[in-house]
Amino acid sequence: VDAASGTVRWRFSTAGRVRSSPVVDSRGTVVFGSQDDHLYALDRDGKLLWKVRLGGDIDSSVAVAPDGTLYVGADDGHLYALH
Repeated sequence: VDAASGTVRWRFSTAGRVRSSPVVDSRGTVVFGSQDDHLYALDRDGKLLWKVRLGGDIDSSVAVAPDGTLYVGADDGHLYALH
């Protein structure tokens, strides 16, 4: 959403519900999980950079460590670290 005007700049659909908050890393990459078992990374314009399938729904928000490692939990009972 454009902060000045409040208009939608872009949208991105997944095959499941998105219940977590996105995180934005130091390069401006938007990372979030979906109930379709995937973790997604988008550029500032909403274009898919990558996605990875984890072992279950991703309802929690992603944490970013200082070294860029992403940490996220999934409904399969695992905590994942991706770099």
